[in-house]
Amino acid sequence: MKAVVQDMKDGAVRVVDAPCPVLRSGGMLVRVRRSLISIGTDRAVVALAKKGPLGKARERPDLAWKVVNRARQDGVWSTVKIVRNLIETPIPLGYSCAGQVIAVGEDALGFNVGDRVACAGLNFAAHAEIDFVPRNLAVRIPDAVGDDEGAFVALGAIAIQGVRLARLEIGDVVVVLGLGLVGQIVSQVARCNGATVVAMDLDSAKVDLAKTLGAPEGCKSRSELEQTVDRLTNGHGADAVLVCAADRSPRAMDTAVAVSRLRGRIVVVGDVAMRMSRRALFEKEIQVTVSRSYGPGRYDRSYEERGVDYPFAYVRWTEQRNMEAFLSLLARREIAMLPLVTHRFPIDRACDAYDIVSGKVRDGSAIGILLEYPEASVADSRKLPVARSGRRSSKGGVGLGV
Repeated sequence: MKAVVQDMKDGAVRVVDAPCPVLRSGGMLVRVRRSLISIGTDRAVVALAKKGPLGKARERPDLAWKVVNRARQDGVWSTVKIVRNLIETPIPLGYSCAGQVIAVGEDALGFNVGDRVACAGLNFAAHAEIDFVPRNLAVRIPDAVGDDEGAFVALGAIAIQGVRLARLEIGDVVVVLGLGLVGQIVSQVARCNGATVVAMDLDSAKVDLAKTLGAPEGCKSRSELEQTVDRLTNGHGADAVLVCAADRSPRAMDTAVAVSRLRGRIVVVGDVAMRMSRRALFEKEIQVTVSRSYGPGRYDRSYEERGVDYPFAYVRWTEQRNMEAFLSLLARREIAMLPLVTHRFPIDRACDAYDIVSGKVRDGSAIGILLEYPEASVADSRKLPVARSGRRSSKGGVGLGV
């Protein structure tokens, strides 16, 4: 099968022929129809891989310290071999896709062969013709939602989690800073919560797009933003600010603090520098929350890889339930993803797509890029290895267990 990987030594992105993933208990094999490239997130991943060892350490000091601690524990030579093996192993790219279930492992309850599903998660929902996806990282796609829209599921869950943390109420004035892919979705979801959305970006085309998708107010500069917020709130300031920008300077957070009201709420969704004036936060008693990706369950291996769900009554909105909520909004046509698709490439031309992501090909219009996959024939599906412990799903499809 074809898959998109990145060489960690030189940062090169390649489309390679890779073996099909192994079906394991608690998950399923998904034949991918669409996968999404997010300009902001993928650009950061690609840029990190292209840096040398010192550059990687500066960019991710947390990983550098893990290496140091490992060397102290296991010795330098053993650590060098581990790091060298990691660098020499290409990493799969992609973390949001839509496709069809072609095999179901044991304990992947609730899924059947033939289900259309949307999937999320780095190393699982990859840019590949076939993915293995654990059950808590997949959700069924409603009939009213297409594969193009379903491929946005990871970004949708990220947006929904950020809006939940903002604790919006009907009538709140909320500022969305940064109108890339996540910011555009956040603006729409916040509007669904009954808030008055003020969408802000330095790119006028992105502001215009946000307004087309329902944001009642759009601003292209900090001064315009401050004037708009003052007008809407009688000078009190915004109830909440969702920072969706990718900015290594302190500008985004400084702007968020400036337009917040007393005891306002700032939710950081994007990758921004967190250098803020304590005095400014103190004087307004602002609450600052960093949103962690798709929601509760993210980075918990018991939840994501072993399928241990959190009790519904105590954790109402897990990452999987956020994914379901996003697809529900799409099915009711309360939000729209198709206007965010600016480019499409077949999987064979994924390198061309990543040339746009990396900036090698300059295209300021890029927001959401979809990779498209060829339809598989019946004969292709029969080539999949069938585990001896295969079982029948409740709908009569073959579920292949291990």
